[in-house]
Amino acid sequence: MTEVAVFVRNHVQYLDRACEISANDPSRPVTFRSSKKWVTAKKALDEQVVIRAYLSPTGSDGQVIYSAIIKNIVLDPHKGDEDTDRSLAKQLPETVNEDLWSQDDGPVKTLYEVSHCKRLSSSFSMTQLRKASDGKPISENYGYSYVPVLRLESEAESFFHPDEVENPEQFVEGAVRRVAVNSYERSAKAREACINHYGVSCVVCELNFERIYGVVGNGFIHVHHLKPLGSIGEGYEVDPVEDLRPVCPNCHAMLHRKNPPFTPEELINLMRRDE
Repeated sequence: MTEVAVFVRNHVQYLDRACEISANDPSRPVTFRSSKKWVTAKKALDEQVVIRAYLSPTGSDGQVIYSAIIKNIVLDPHKGDEDTDRSLAKQLPETVNEDLWSQDDGPVKTLYEVSHCKRLSSSFSMTQLRKASDGKPISENYGYSYVPVLRLESEAESFFHPDEVENPEQFVEGAVRRVAVNSYERSAKAREACINHYGVSCVVCELNFERIYGVVGNGFIHVHHLKPLGSIGEGYEVDPVEDLRPVCPNCHAMLHRKNPPFTPEELINLMRRDE
């Protein structure tokens, strides 16, 4: 299934603030407002668990400078409604006085919560995004703040990492040994849901790549499938929260040092054996 994402415009100071929050706590959501009703995005979110957002500063030339994960969408928000009030509690202090806007400004029709917000290492034109409705590129004259698009499948958007082997059976004896990552661990949808829940720090050693390497490490992490493939059936449906855990490449390799793999808890105990 082709996954839906969204192209969104927002004020640069709010996007930069969301990036600061995500740098300290990637999974913490921040609520923004839209005068458009995000019906397609809401449907996609319900089906995909999380969806990607490509963000461009308001008033800019349409360069996509940020990306984020949409964690929740509230349509037709009303004060006093439980979902609305819960979402507004996650807004930036700078936007508290905006409330749900006035009728003159065009009332808020959507509240959307983003997490894992970051500046892209390389920006790109919104015209590289294709509309979900017809598959055609966004026009260079597109002036609205929201449109559903198709998720990019470019290398920059890939969750595959250099030490994750796509076809491990092709490696002959004498080749460098690498971790063979199964399809559940490579699934973009499963990865995002796992990271959305646990964050991007290793559950074993607590390594966070962005804290060590800065922006180049933003969002980088492996995920590990807890259940050995031999113990699950062909039609098994992965539960990203129950079955997957974020781990750094080193701990991922150590988990697979025996068959069946160590559990994260076992590896933690091994690390603490001399304490």
